[in-house]
Amino acid sequence: MTVNSEIYISNNDNHHIYQRQWALEVVDGPRTGQYLPIHHTPVVLGSAAHSDFQFSSHDVAPAHAELHVGPDAMRIRDLGGRAGCHLNRQRVYDARVFPTDRIDLGETTLRVHVADHRAIEPQLDEEDLGCLVARSPSTQRVAAWVQHLAPQSVGICFVGPPSSGRTAWARHLHNLRMGKDLPFVVYHPLRTSRPLMGKGSIFEQAEGGTLVIDTPTSLQPDTQIALLDEMDSPQAPQILTIDALGISGQLVAGLAERVGTVHLHLNALHKRKEDLNAFLAYHLRAWHLPAPGAALSHWISSPHPTTTFRDIMSAFWSNWRLVTPEPAARASLRSAALTDLLAYQRGDVDAAAASLRCSSSALFKELSQRNIPLPE
Repeated sequence: MTVNSEIYISNNDNHHIYQRQWALEVVDGPRTGQYLPIHHTPVVLGSAAHSDFQFSSHDVAPAHAELHVGPDAMRIRDLGGRAGCHLNRQRVYDARVFPTDRIDLGETTLRVHVADHRAIEPQLDEEDLGCLVARSPSTQRVAAWVQHLAPQSVGICFVGPPSSGRTAWARHLHNLRMGKDLPFVVYHPLRTSRPLMGKGSIFEQAEGGTLVIDTPTSLQPDTQIALLDEMDSPQAPQILTIDALGISGQLVAGLAERVGTVHLHLNALHKRKEDLNAFLAYHLRAWHLPAPGAALSHWISSPHPTTTFRDIMSAFWSNWRLVTPEPAARASLRSAALTDLLAYQRGDVDAAAASLRCSSSALFKELSQRNIPLPE
């Protein structure tokens, strides 16, 4: 089966995404001088009329070789031509092909080319976001690319600080690609002793679904190699990654290109003012909280509040607990989460720092698991 060879790549040096175009240049043989762009994969090279690229030569078999296109390299497979396939003057049967490599099919010689062009930014379909919040321009860009790349098998790394929503966006991509009913497993190498690979492993648990690896650069090299070897097995899960800094050039050869072909960058929550306003409205509704009182509304909108933040929040949550019976621990968690949102909304990062670690992760987990429409 042939598929479109549309390939997107990026690196962690900038936030740009590029579209990659592979091509073959005939440097010797019957079609010398021709430039052959590759628009789908696989591509069959041969002398038959139905070949994708036909080379009418006595030493080229009807179906001589096959090229499979990937983000960082192509793969050539010998289909049994009598003259064989030679890559950089070495006989090969199945090998990776890189830009500038030379392929010889009998008397025909091909040179491999690749060109990267700045990709056109896709448009966002806001109806396809589910319960995720994407009001800020930077988050809308991430959402648009997730939608655009979902039908493709490209590996995506969500880059951003903790509590920026990386796992929630990975789950959203999983839902678009795989459906909500298939396994979605998040693996933290530094937080669990359970093995990633092998019998009874995390990889096996995620089979048929999605495996998200948090900070894959912390994996041991032998584990990275085992992961790369198993990624093409029939039941292998799709692999997504999340990282604070990105994974370009920090994994074993071939793995980074498979699991982090495209880096999508998420800004820290306190830098996404438009998202904060929507988060606040969302949680007031999702948790059935009373609307903010006059004092709280004044604190939100006023650049110089006359009442301290702690006084207002204490009064607000004391009033809420009187009308909303709930276990104390959960009420405390929700209080801390919304407190963080309000502090970030005001740009007061320090006010949220104390409770951020315990509350923000739970906030995003709740956001990704509940399907309550966002208020207008």
